[in-house]
Amino acid sequence: MATETSKRHGSNLKRCEKATSHQNKCVQIADFVAGSFYADLQHGDGRFREQIEEKIIPCP
Repeated sequence: MATETSKRHGSNLKRCEKATSHQNKCVQIADFVAGSFYADLQHGDGRFREQIEEKIIPCP
């Protein structure tokens, strides 16, 4: 699936570099969002998910 998606978008998976949240602010945000939703779904702790959802503007 990843290979097909990368081809469709003109990317080469072999040339992609790994990044950690310590190296890249965008990865840090993605980690935070994913972790927040995981905490809510797995442990019922929705405090961070709720903060994120307050920032989302619905499409008209």
